[in-house]
Amino acid sequence: MDLTRVAAIFRRSRGGASKNMTPFRTPLALALLALLSLSLGGCLFDHPLTGISSTNIDTRLLGVFEFKDAAKVDPKKPADTTSSPEIDDSIISRVAVLPLAPNRYVIYYRDFGKKPAKVDKFIGWISRVDSNYYLAFRDDTEGSNTFGQYGFFRFEWEFPGNILLYAPDLKDLEHASSYQLRAAVRKQLKAGTLFPYAATYWKKIARVWWDPAGAESGTSIPKEFEHGTLREDPAL
Repeated sequence: MDLTRVAAIFRRSRGGASKNMTPFRTPLALALLALLSLSLGGCLFDHPLTGISSTNIDTRLLGVFEFKDAAKVDPKKPADTTSSPEIDDSIISRVAVLPLAPNRYVIYYRDFGKKPAKVDKFIGWISRVDSNYYLAFRDDTEGSNTFGQYGFFRFEWEFPGNILLYAPDLKDLEHASSYQLRAAVRKQLKAGTLFPYAATYWKKIARVWWDPAGAESGTSIPKEFEHGTLREDPAL
C-alpha cells in the first residue's frame, strides 16, 4: 500500500489552511497530501494515539460512505449523486465501517477508479485525549508496505448521517511514542494548528445495524459498498 493511496482513503484536500475548516468535495494533487497531511498526520505512525480503545464504538460511524471526486465529473453531464451503473465508477471511493467488537471497527476501503480495484482493510477504535475523541486506525491490509502502522482523525456528522473527517498535521512524529503523540495533539490543538485543512466529506449511502448481543448483527459488508445505491437519499 503506497502512501498516496493511504492519503486518498480519508482525505481529498485542496490543501491550505482553513480556520473554519469548511467541508469540501474537490481534491488537489495527492502529492500535496503526501507532503503535508499524508496518512492522517504527516505519514503513518509507528505507535497508536492510544493503544487501547477509550470507549465502546460509536454506532453513528457504522455504515457505507461514499466520496465522489468532483474534479473527475464531466461538467457537460447532469449532476447526479447516485451510483447507478450509468455513473462513471472512476470518480467513486467508498468505505464500509463495520463492528468488529464492542470497542473495535473493521474498515474496508475501495477506490473504484483504480483497475483492478482492490479492497484495503483497517482496524479502527475510538481514542480519547483529554475531552476529545478521535477515530484511530491500524493498517491491516495483507501485503501492504505500511501493514501494522497507525493513523487517526477527527470526525463530525452532518444530517442525516454523512461524515466530515479532519486529518491532523503532525509532521516529523512518525516514530514518536504514543505519549509523545498525545502531547503533540494537546499542544497543537490548543494552538489551533492540529487540523489546518478543510474536512473531507463522505455521504452515507447505507446503514449498518448492530446489536452487541446478536452474533451475526452487522458482520457482513452491505451490497452498497460494491454497487452503491440508485436512490438519491436512502432512508438512513
